[in-house]
Parts: sequence; C-alpha cells; structure tokens
Amino acid sequence: MGVVYLAEHPDKGWAALKFLHGANATDATFRERFRREVEAANMVRSPRVAALLDADLDAATPWLATAFVDGPTLAEAVNEGGPMEADRIVALAAALADALATIHASGVVHRDLKPANILLTPDTPVVIDFGIASAREAPALTRTGMSLGTPGWMAPEQVRGRRAGPHTDVFAWGLVVAFAGSGRPPFGRGPADVLYYRVVHQRPQLPELPEPLGELVAAALAKDPRGRPTVAELLGRLGAGVAPSPDPVDPTTTGPVPTLVAAGWGPDALPAAAAHRSAAASLAPGGAAPAGPGGNGAGRNGAGGNDAAGDGAAGVAAAGVAAG
Repeated sequence: MGVVYLAEHPDKGWAALKFLHGANATDATFRERFRREVEAANMVRSPRVAALLDADLDAATPWLATAFVDGPTLAEAVNEGGPMEADRIVALAAALADALATIHASGVVHRDLKPANILLTPDTPVVIDFGIASAREAPALTRTGMSLGTPGWMAPEQVRGRRAGPHTDVFAWGLVVAFAGSGRPPFGRGPADVLYYRVVHQRPQLPELPEPLGELVAAALAKDPRGRPTVAELLGRLGAGVAPSPDPVDPTTTGPVPTLVAAGWGPDALPAAAAHRSAAASLAPGGAAPAGPGGNGAGRNGAGGNDAAGDGAAGVAAAGVAAG
C-alpha cells in the first residue's frame, strides 16, 4: 500500500517515513485505509509498539512517520538464527501479549500481527505496521465475504471475511509464538487458497513449548474465537507467581512482564548482534542509506533518494522499500 523511507527529523530523530504509494494516493479506499492506520497508531502508547511521530493525511501524497526501530524482524531473526530457546520464547510471548493489551485497551485491533511486523531490539520486541488495523467501533472497509490479512497468519474469521476483534489478534499471537519455537509457519507454506483452507479446516503444527505457554498457544489457536483466551488471561497465566519489577523500557510501569522479558531477552536475542549495523548510524552525509538491515521496513533495498521527503515531511529520506 505504501513505500517506506528512512528519514531524519530535525527534532524527533530517526524515523520510518511511509508514503501512500503511486496510484493509491488518489484512490479513496486506500486513502481511507491510510487515515485509519494513522488514527490507530496514534491511539496506542506502548514501549512495545512503534510510536507515531507525525503525519499529513491531506497532502497530495499522504504520509506518516513512526519512530525508527533499528533491529531485524522476528522473521529475519528466526530464519537466520533458528528457533528460539525456552526462556526467550516466553519473553517474546509476554512482550507481545503486553503490546496487544495496550493496543486493545486503546480500542484498536491490529489484524496483521506476524513475524514480519515484529522488530527485535536489545530491550524488547516491538510491534509495527497498523496498515490494516481497525478501531473496534469503526465501520468495516471490506464487504462481507472478503478477507483482509496475510495468508498463513490470519484467523479463521478473517479468512471467512467476518468481523475481526481482539480474539483475532490472540490467534495471530499463537501463530507467531509457535513460529518462534519451531522456525516454521504453523500452517506451512503454499498458495494463498491452500493456506486459507488449512487455517479454517486443519490443525496447526505446533512445537513443544514450556508450560503454561504450550497450553496457551494451543488454546489461542482454537478455530472458534469464543474458545480462545483473552490477552488478560494470557498475561495472567504467564505472569502467575512471577515477581513484579520496573520496566526498563518504561520506568513508570511495574509488573511481571518486565521480569519475564528480562529473564529471556537481551542483545543476544538478535542474530549476529555484534555484526548488526545500524542503518541510521551508517547514513552517509548525503543521506543515502546502505542496503541491509533497517527497521520499520526501511533501509533494506537501497532504493529511494534525497527527494523522497516531500509534501511537508521534514527530514532526509533514503532506502525506500514497498510496504503493505
């Protein structure tokens, strides 16, 4: 739906700058989706969700800027480093459930939680991309019977074109945690229609996970949304008996999640952490970012240029990449 650039704001620092792409900028449906993405991102305040910095929805080419998160995606980390160990999977599961709790408390459903939309930093996993998120009270942009999401990472109700809710994100949470533990998508790979069929009619392939996480993941992947645990139940079970501690990424909060994350997370959670280069720090004086790891979808293919930050978007943009 858009193209993302790595940009520098004079006051707010490095940002991922997303423009509505090409013909989509003049399409009313895509502009409405983009507006909802901005509104959804603006509702959520969490150290485990990339923060919205600014946006212009009335520009000829609408744009938004989110805080640049410099780290690999979960998909990249698992593909490079293999399945995660037990403590790390628990830390990931708790951090993502915590992010979803804030998202849902803000009245938003993400609807596209997947390994490519989770960035890993030395401190915590971070959820990005509200491109198909929805406010729960807002009217649907799709007609009944139409599906919106990523094949293989959708809940059965999404595949069937039914209304998504917090239970939809819980299903995706289960898929993501299972992927982190096995290195494989729980419904495998293949054409979209094959994946749709598996999601609706077949059981996912799940790895052995530490309890109670294994039980929670299996319950989260129930075909019937009514059989899935709530995010509060996920956090309650994962945090049972865990001593609360201050959150290093948000010192104003205290709870069991920071304890769980600290026990299994750190710089070594990133693959080849010592060799990982910061795309922001590596920018040349002229603003051209190198190809390679970026964050928020920026800085991966070497495209783009210095003129990308138009329509009032302040900063130096580089390394554009298509984004959903």
